[in-house]
Amino acid sequence: MKEFTVTIDRTVHQVRTLTVKTETKEQARIIAMDTADSNEGWEGKEYNVETSINIEEVPNDYIDRYGNPYDVEDPNACWPAGGGLHKDCEFNADALYAYYVVKSREKIAEYLTSKGFQPLKIINDFEQWVKGNTQIEFEGYNPSGHFWGYMHTEKV
Repeated sequence: MKEFTVTIDRTVHQVRTLTVKTETKEQARIIAMDTADSNEGWEGKEYNVETSINIEEVPNDYIDRYGNPYDVEDPNACWPAGGGLHKDCEFNADALYAYYVVKSREKIAEYLTSKGFQPLKIINDFEQWVKGNTQIEFEGYNPSGHFWGYMHTEKV
């Protein structure tokens, strides 16, 4: 599923920007036209208005563990759970190794420290580690199973 930013500009100088998820740009255009034609929430309903629509695809900067586009709506393309990996991060491999191989909170801390990562925030159920342009976030720790439920990377 692709994400598009849709900007609607009506001649009464009202602009509304919304984000819609569709398969194609044409489907996004149809939604934009329906929104523009609805007159719901628009001022100047009594005027005949001309509508121009600008549609731009929102780039997906996140990938799954295999390097494919991260798509939370596709159960096969949303691992690691938690938002995916920012494709421009230099240390995604370390994040994946920590999450899938090392697993336990204590061992991950040892591993990341040995790789030069610094802890940014560590609280009950959440940890952030940073090195270079990569911030790794772990969430939802399961103490009985000794693993994190979610992990993703952000570019810093």
